[in-house]
Amino acid sequence: MRKINIANRGASGWATGEFDELRCFDLHATAKPTIPPPSQTTVIWSGGLGEHPFVPDPRSWLAEGWEALADALNNLPDGTLLRPHWAHVISDAPSARQLHSAFDNSNIGLALSPASMISPEMTVDVSDHMDRIFEFAGQASNCVVLEDLDLATLRPVEAGHGDLNGHRLGHLIANCMGNEQPLVVLATDDQAARDWLGW
Repeated sequence: MRKINIANRGASGWATGEFDELRCFDLHATAKPTIPPPSQTTVIWSGGLGEHPFVPDPRSWLAEGWEALADALNNLPDGTLLRPHWAHVISDAPSARQLHSAFDNSNIGLALSPASMISPEMTVDVSDHMDRIFEFAGQASNCVVLEDLDLATLRPVEAGHGDLNGHRLGHLIANCMGNEQPLVVLATDDQAARDWLGW
């Protein structure tokens, strides 16, 4: 049976927590991440060039954004995992996959976070986008951070309290990823997470 790490809701609403293998920082902790113990991996947001971390700026998706990310990577400890958001440099399935090729000499990885990759324009066909995210970037990820999503507000909610099809996500994880990647779920407990994922 696959291990599920049950996450807390951070100040921004997105899943955060400290687990055996990794730490998922909230948005406010991304400016100066502390160096984790050798056995622990740190997950932080990939970031963008907007005035507020969750406000999009088109420059984030262009060369300027990738250059700023490259500069930021110099200050991060090896093994750091970058978590995408639709307003960040790492914003969608292609940019998530590009992370490894763009920085193939660094020891930086991807924490796939499908709910945070859904932009307002994507809510109409969210199931198709989830399929593409996992099929295109699932194998390139080092862990998965899952929240359910209220599509009207694009706010994260606990598993089973939003509009995402948890059983479909469970199927995508099982078919598009290996069992070795840690899984973090925003849920009340392990059973609630498993029920939502259909496991």
